Amino acid sequence: MGPRTQSLPARRSRRPLLRIRHWRRQGRTERVQRAVRRLLQRFRQAPEVWYELARSQEQLQPERALQLYRRVLWLQPVHEAALYRMGKTAFQLGHFQTAATALEAYLACQPPAPARQVFYFLGESFKQLQQPQRSQHYFLRALESGYVDLNVCLGLFSDADTPEEIAQAIEWLQRLAQLYPMPRDRLAFALGFLYEKKYDIPAALACYDAALQFNPHQILLRLKRALTYPVIVQDLADFERWAAGVPKALNRTLNQLRQQPLRFKNQGFTVLNSIYSGLFRLIYVNGLPLAWRQQFAQLLATLIEPAGLAAKTDPLQRAPQSARPIHLGIIMAARSVWMSYIYVLAMVDLLDPAAFQVSLFCFGERVHELLDQARPYHVRNPAIRAHVLQGDLEDHLTQLRQARLDIAWFTEPSWDFKQYFLAACRVAPAQCTSVMNASSTGLATMDYFLSVADFHPTGDQQDYSEQLILWDALPCWMPQIVFPEPVPRSEFGLDPAAHLYTCLQNPRKFHPDFDALLAGILNADPQGQLLLVADVDAALAQQLTRRFEHVMPELMPRIWVFPALPNVQFLQLLQLSDVVLDTLYYGGGTTTYQTLAWGAPLVTLPTPGLTGQATAALCRRVDYTEGIVASPEAYIQKAVALGADPAARKAIQQHLRCTAWRLFEPPDIKEKLHRSLEHMLS
Repeated sequence: MGPRTQSLPARRSRRPLLRIRHWRRQGRTERVQRAVRRLLQRFRQAPEVWYELARSQEQLQPERALQLYRRVLWLQPVHEAALYRMGKTAFQLGHFQTAATALEAYLACQPPAPARQVFYFLGESFKQLQQPQRSQHYFLRALESGYVDLNVCLGLFSDADTPEEIAQAIEWLQRLAQLYPMPRDRLAFALGFLYEKKYDIPAALACYDAALQFNPHQILLRLKRALTYPVIVQDLADFERWAAGVPKALNRTLNQLRQQPLRFKNQGFTVLNSIYSGLFRLIYVNGLPLAWRQQFAQLLATLIEPAGLAAKTDPLQRAPQSARPIHLGIIMAARSVWMSYIYVLAMVDLLDPAAFQVSLFCFGERVHELLDQARPYHVRNPAIRAHVLQGDLEDHLTQLRQARLDIAWFTEPSWDFKQYFLAACRVAPAQCTSVMNASSTGLATMDYFLSVADFHPTGDQQDYSEQLILWDALPCWMPQIVFPEPVPRSEFGLDPAAHLYTCLQNPRKFHPDFDALLAGILNADPQGQLLLVADVDAALAQQLTRRFEHVMPELMPRIWVFPALPNVQFLQLLQLSDVVLDTLYYGGGTTTYQTLAWGAPLVTLPTPGLTGQATAALCRRVDYTEGIVASPEAYIQKAVALGADPAARKAIQQHLRCTAWRLFEPPDIKEKLHRSLEHMLS
């Protein structure tokens, strides 16, 4: 039996309701609430009265308003206004499933003139619920209805990843600009955002310049423009001139924000994420000085503190001498769950469930793959639970704080803005990261950095805002690598008589100084050929090739650039290597493990910092020091000598296959990790 509704009788009795609406439009909230409560004493089952009470609560108590809208719909299930307001309120609170259900029910009522924002709310809700097809459907309906807004465009196009998707998105945006009166600064920013994803930096800069012409008072956009530079540096001198202005731009923006605070809204995350990505990419070229990282961290703190997102200290304190297990949360990005497994989770999986409660938090459903027993790499501890963080960043913050973690371990905050933001807001009494992260975050709220002493021969504490915890062993439980059956060189179209020098690193790691080493090797060895592998986005390899064509045009016939390869083919190409070359300043990580496990001769030139020392440290772990050199000249000489000496290469391979086991599955790591985690709470 359905609910009994009660309508307000007669026109004369409706006058109080009309007055209430008038007062609500004037913002006289307290008077509205007093009048509504008087009406409810007479008309307890009247949905119109409950609706007005809910409207009066939206600003100050949105959760209460949501409950009241549910009451309205219980009394009158088809109430257009209540469905829309409930959906909008739920959306603003980050309750995206509730929002989607209410707003679709609102559209099912076939209102003659649907609210302008309803399609955007639905598109963004389904995007947060990871239903891309339904999300795109509603974003397109928003555009069809004439609601052309930066958030709609970014919602529709920000997930474009392939060159084809990005090119199509740019074309659509340009057409939309002709059809709809979209604010020109927003259109220009959206286009710049897409061009930058396409690595077309000149076009992106032109768009950002246009956006600033239309709206010169955009503080964050001006910083975005100042920090935008090509990922693959073509001219080192030009880059250094540009980089000299980075700390000035950060400091200028920080001072402006202190004098003119911004009201930080969810859409601001898109701009800030883009700024952050551009800044932290500099680690490939100049190491990204700690002072710059700390400037950005202060800038973020200036934005989040007025928004009420900074941590309240008391709720995050762990009870002293708590008898319950330590609650450890691992926060990771969906795109790198398997890297997270290798560098963090496989080690954490060994912890005693009686002493540690472990929760995995991820920004996508892929986290559940880690619990799949059918996969070769999976979490074996049945007590570990996986959670998908839903909603926007503020929702993620709420969910993590409600989990009442004792320690939050962020796998890669320097590469993932969501992790960086959550760490900046603080979600646990102790927060840490480890060697999966390239270097210091610069965040005052990140307390510890777990590393190994071999990676920091000079101490390096002055380069870290976190307290370094240095082990005498590698802080990861790297699983053994299973290699495929080798294939002949003809499988890749390679010359059987050539000396193959491979550098299978991400193109971003190729510093311009490294070009001279590569050219020196090929010039000294006429039989040498250089093998490279492109990134998933081929544009980066194309830009790197363009630089090589300028620096060493006569050597280009002996440089091979393979497309991005599946893991099996990647390992097969590694198996064909005569000599593996480590990049300069930012060396290998996982690739170094693979190289040493196979036994391929490797050459590395250590430089200061974790990223410059890691490969040499791994080599020392397996008693392979022959490939560690002290100068660019020695690098070239050692590589060429190994390339021409099959007997030396065979001896190195035999040695490494006897010692490489030291890098994998260290037996005492459980005790080391246990002590370090307890230290973080001491």
